[in-house]
Amino acid sequence: MAQDIARLADYCVTRVQLFDIFPHTVHFEVLCLLTRREKSGGPAS
Repeated sequence: MAQDIARLADYCVTRVQLFDIFPHTVHFEVLCLLTRREKSGGPAS
């Protein structure tokens, strides 16, 4: 997942939540809240 998120350069990880939907297994789900970064250096006036 880290590799996938790294490809989204315009976004920042705001929050991460882990869910153990399948108890007694090694599997889990992760929910990430991504926020678009504000663009700096707008058009010159």
